[in-house]
Amino acid sequence: MTDSRSFLVRQNLDRDVFLRVSGEQHGLEKLNMVAMSLTTGKKFALATNQYSYGAVILGGVCDIRTSQGAFTDVGRRTDVFTGMPYAIYLPPATDFEIESLSDDFQFASCWTTTSSAAPLRLIRPHDVPVRLSAVGRVSMQTHTILDGELTIWEMYVPAANWAHFPPQQSTASDALLLCKQDRLTGFAMHRLYNDAADTALVSSHNDLVVVPRGVHHTLVSSPLGTTYVLGMSAGAAAYTQDRRYAWYSRVHGNAAPDPRLPVVDIGMEPNEDEV
Repeated sequence: MTDSRSFLVRQNLDRDVFLRVSGEQHGLEKLNMVAMSLTTGKKFALATNQYSYGAVILGGVCDIRTSQGAFTDVGRRTDVFTGMPYAIYLPPATDFEIESLSDDFQFASCWTTTSSAAPLRLIRPHDVPVRLSAVGRVSMQTHTILDGELTIWEMYVPAANWAHFPPQQSTASDALLLCKQDRLTGFAMHRLYNDAADTALVSSHNDLVVVPRGVHHTLVSSPLGTTYVLGMSAGAAAYTQDRRYAWYSRVHGNAAPDPRLPVVDIGMEPNEDEV
């Protein structure tokens, strides 16, 4: 843990696939991801083979066809700051195709080897729980999208606020954090450390941060705007906090959530009887 470049993957501005992480390439045990943008009519097809596969729509609308069924007009938000997420979970041995129905379509997906897979599932905004948390300046909004062989979540951190403090360490698996900003000039600062080394880095819009298992992580959003994080890990999430900072939670544990939260909520979506 001596080179911050090992933990930061910059977006590729010249290709439809703007992020790609191979578990083997980055020394991750069994987690891979890709994020891409597609214009209207463009398609992406894949067979899941031995993997469990999850995809989250970051913006735009698509049709999803699978060997176990099809879903039409999936998605609503134009970007992650304008609505709640749609996502899909695909078990192993499933063929699928995503076709973009809008020029602003963007999605991120991750996959992992699995021992026991769940059934195919389309996740809609009304299926996603929203949690607001506040401990002093540590105030954020989180959405749990998937929790199982694949764990996928969203997080919103308002300007100048912290997330994951005391810093948390994943005890179960590596994590990948796709970071976005509501203003393109925005950024987030991250600290990653363990007993061997201590690293600080800065993520910009559409960058990805790799958090290996056993490394503590915390982040703060710049004063310029809100930071969005799409988190992905293999297996159920399991974290421990750095006990040296546990007192912070005890002192500030009764703080009210930031009034800027929630950034998005279910009130932005159609009524339940319209879905």
